Amino acid sequence: MEIKDKERRLVPILCGLLVLMACCFRTGAVLQEREPTVPQKEVAPFIYMPGDREEGRPTEIGETQGSTEYQIYETSAPSLLSSKPSQEDIDDRCGAEPDIEAILQKEISLSVSEEPCVLILHTHGTEAYADCAGYRSEDEGENVIRVGKEIAEALNAAGIPTIHDTTAYDMEAGYNAAYDRAAEAIAAYLDKYPGIQVVIDVHRDAASDGQGGQKPLWADLQGERAAAMMLVMGTDTPELPHENWEENLSFALKLQSYIEEGNPGIMRKISLRGARYNEHFTSCSILLEVGSAGNTMEEALRSGAYFGARLAEFLQSFS
Repeated sequence: MEIKDKERRLVPILCGLLVLMACCFRTGAVLQEREPTVPQKEVAPFIYMPGDREEGRPTEIGETQGSTEYQIYETSAPSLLSSKPSQEDIDDRCGAEPDIEAILQKEISLSVSEEPCVLILHTHGTEAYADCAGYRSEDEGENVIRVGKEIAEALNAAGIPTIHDTTAYDMEAGYNAAYDRAAEAIAAYLDKYPGIQVVIDVHRDAASDGQGGQKPLWADLQGERAAAMMLVMGTDTPELPHENWEENLSFALKLQSYIEEGNPGIMRKISLRGARYNEHFTSCSILLEVGSAGNTMEEALRSGAYFGARLAEFLQSFS
């Protein structure tokens, strides 16, 4: 009799445990559904791997190669840091006062292999140029996404496996929430392609002419008019921790020095700001501004092709 009473008491306890287990399972499923994912349309809207590296894999760039008027600029072999970066190369807008000498001593942890190692994306993909009314467009052929494609093609043509995410995150999530949405995508890409070490967020700047319009930011590029470019680098803040910002800045300073060496004046000063711009994901992450709203798409594409070619040479020096 006593045993049966104990059995009766155990029944509700067992039932309770089963209900609890079911709830935990459901909660885990919901959390899994909410993990960051890349947009369903395609994980990598543009990716190219040289055909001789993976048997049977299509060389997608063959479909677009030759479709652009902008040459892959011929430049000399890397002679890194022949002109040493200095404090003069930085526009310190946040009072961080970085120790440039110490930062330049930080080694760049980078290796180029057969796996994707560069990710290009666009937090504010609808940013466009003087060719478009209102300086914005949802058309990938008219906005800054087209410039990102130019950079990606230059890198891939040089054998640097690059993914180009063609999502305009400001169109998908709104302008203010775009960085959060882009962060989710970066995390998902890094999870799928752990070899990614360089993340480039391509934008275009704005420069008011004081009369309600936008003025261009020009540079001479081997005798042709091009869009002046700028790297925007973040720092560590209490609100948004960015512990590796000095490593990122070291990468940016060395890269900028190399690009400037090939064509002085093509790069503006590095803009150092009190934010992180999703640059905390890797120690070789940068935000690139290609020209301003007052530039033309032609000028921006010319600069994009040059940037991609010089970046490819710079990265190849680590392989």
